[in-house]
Amino acid sequence: MERDLPRPTLLAVLVLILGRVLAWSVGFTGWGVAVVLLVAAIGVGLSKRRSGHARAVSLFLGFLSVGVATQAGLQSFEFHDRAAVASLPEAPFVEVSGTVDGHPRVGSETLLLWLQPGAELSADGSEAFLSTPLPVQFRTDNNAPRVETGDHLQALGRVVPVDGDGNHLSWDRWLDAQGAVLLVRASTLQSTPPADPSFWLRYRRAMGRLSDSTEELLNENLSTNSASLLSAIMLARTGGLSEQQRHDFQRAGLMHLFAVSGLHAGLIAGLIVLVAAMLGLGPRSRAIVVLVGLLVFCTLTGFRSSVLRASLLVGVFVLQPLVRREVEPLSALSSVALVLLVFRPRALWQLDFQLSFLCALTLVLASPGVIAIQEHLGPKLGWKLPARIAIRWLQLAFVSACLQLALAPIVAGPFGMVSLIAPIANALILPFAAPILGVGFLGALLHPIAPEMAAGLVGLLDWPVAGLSMATTLFARVPGGAIEGLAPWPAWAIGIYYLILLSGRWMRLRRHFSPVDGAWSVGLTAIFALVFLIWFPLLQPIDRTARVTFLDVGQGDAVLVETGDGVTMLVDAGPERGQSLVRELRAIGVDHLDTLVLTHADADHVAGAPALMDAFPVGRLVVGGSLATTKSWVSVAESVDRHRIPVVQVSRGDVLHLSSGIQADVLHPTAEFLDEGDERNAASVVLRVSVGETSFLLTGDADFDSESDMLAHLPEANLRSVVLKAGHHGSASSTSMPFLGTVRPAHAVISCGRNNRYGHPAPEALARLQEMGVRIWRTDRQGTLSFESDGEHLWVRVERLTDAEPLIASWSK
Repeated sequence: MERDLPRPTLLAVLVLILGRVLAWSVGFTGWGVAVVLLVAAIGVGLSKRRSGHARAVSLFLGFLSVGVATQAGLQSFEFHDRAAVASLPEAPFVEVSGTVDGHPRVGSETLLLWLQPGAELSADGSEAFLSTPLPVQFRTDNNAPRVETGDHLQALGRVVPVDGDGNHLSWDRWLDAQGAVLLVRASTLQSTPPADPSFWLRYRRAMGRLSDSTEELLNENLSTNSASLLSAIMLARTGGLSEQQRHDFQRAGLMHLFAVSGLHAGLIAGLIVLVAAMLGLGPRSRAIVVLVGLLVFCTLTGFRSSVLRASLLVGVFVLQPLVRREVEPLSALSSVALVLLVFRPRALWQLDFQLSFLCALTLVLASPGVIAIQEHLGPKLGWKLPARIAIRWLQLAFVSACLQLALAPIVAGPFGMVSLIAPIANALILPFAAPILGVGFLGALLHPIAPEMAAGLVGLLDWPVAGLSMATTLFARVPGGAIEGLAPWPAWAIGIYYLILLSGRWMRLRRHFSPVDGAWSVGLTAIFALVFLIWFPLLQPIDRTARVTFLDVGQGDAVLVETGDGVTMLVDAGPERGQSLVRELRAIGVDHLDTLVLTHADADHVAGAPALMDAFPVGRLVVGGSLATTKSWVSVAESVDRHRIPVVQVSRGDVLHLSSGIQADVLHPTAEFLDEGDERNAASVVLRVSVGETSFLLTGDADFDSESDMLAHLPEANLRSVVLKAGHHGSASSTSMPFLGTVRPAHAVISCGRNNRYGHPAPEALARLQEMGVRIWRTDRQGTLSFESDGEHLWVRVERLTDAEPLIASWSK
């Protein structure tokens, strides 16, 4: 006898989500529509014809009204807060006060904490009270102040609006999903513990301290890279991960390890059951201990949606023997989703909630195929240990492939890629990741009672974690291992995709199903979905264009990179010239800088940075890490401290991911160039910005030594570029013939001031460029130069005409 897939709780979840989506797409901020739907639901329910169809319609309208009302309420709160903040008088800084909600996230240089709804903003005697959560960011320079859940916080900082419609890779999107309408970058911060905390608050504060001590345990007994990676996997604390590590785990399809969900909850429950059995506890006592342990785990990881989903599901199955009722996986999953959507309505728009429930749903629906692998291969291969291992690995690869298919449209937006190597990577890495996690959790449990034993146990994980990281990097480097440069899918395409994926007879869960039948159904629908997955991105109008503008800042450098979806990166800020650079950027249409790169400390590259930080929100500052300083560099450091801007240090091998198909690879410096003391030019940051098949090599003030090092240690393909910014403003000590012979640029841009006292560009550098047949552009003659590319073609626009150049020059590959 078959049991249809649509269960009442599943239908309730789907209809509630439909109501949320409708309210979001229309932009409701009132409850009128929800009230009408609710009245209609009650009317149908009370009608004389109480047929099954009438009850179904009544429930449909009822949950639809709940969804509309919930989303309308959230949107009205956001509208109120934006209006309240806009009503405050303009001021460089605002005073903030409120109650800290949740354990603060501590990164290497920043502290991020959230204030509960009701936080107060004040400026020049005016006040505004927020109905939404308020994120506060504070730059710590590795000296984070002690802030805990429930503390009363007072801060002084700068307000930065959160633009949820921005680039899908931006941090703004994440903040918007958490319900924030603005971010405060605090320059001063003071917290006061609560006078009379409740039991629940005392418990949460204690768990926050335990989480901190666990992270300290990892930091003290593991290498830096291993500690940051294990902290991310165990505690979801990803602040210590480098951008390259994140990218590698995305390409390998292993980002779910940082989600801290089913695998982690299952391991925690298994460890607790093992210890409880060793202590001789009965089934009832074991279940209670497991539930308490899962509650502790949820608190340690900050009650993330993925952790709550996994822990609630594990808890349901743990209670199954006690209540003596069969738990249907799909009904249990739907019930958990319904509970979370009612009590945490913002979770619907959060990526971890979406991925977590899609993963769980996929595991349920793919179970016939998993069982079929075991039932068909088991008798053929026998049940000896090698055969069992092979079957388990094959099942894991099958499940991973199903998960990648199920999650593809959702991860395409936030990550800009879909991993193809994931099934193999998961099948080979997860069996080793599970025991690493188990030992790590055991060490965390032992730490409060036996710190020396815990330290010794955790210390054993250094090499295994390093090996896991190395294996991930190898999988990430496999050619063709991921489809990159994907744009977010529109809602209609996602709907079509899931209709295809869920269209087979395998949608129907049976008490007595045929594994072969289920496997064939999964295979057929997966093939159709895979065809759609591959072909749809080719049909999308994806904007992969970029514009690279070499700004005329006189004797200095300032290069602006803009992507088609609004990401901005400025490389160097030119000499100090009042507000001229700010005005020029505003004239171009720039209202924020996602990334500011300062290649080195010379004044003609960094002196204009403080004015930029005062004028625009800056997402992050990227530096090379040279020890050299100047007076201008000190001013930059003061501005960074004042505005609490996160600082990222890069070196060769790092990648700055800007947008879909657009990235900047760091080619220089390396560690040996960072110890040159006063020699700043040799340690200059060199970036290669790739836009499809077109690339721009931005060399800062790199000299012959820097060029020689890159030639000696980098493949020729990593240096080949269409456009070269000539090093050091075209000086004689840069842009050597061997370097030009490898880069082979079609265009060279020389950024220099008219009649400058250094004689830039040097005749020797010009002669070398002319000998190579390179088209030379100069900011002292043509002014600001803009290069636009769609990945294949390049268009050049100049500000000023000369006798030799047209207004618009174009070049095609």
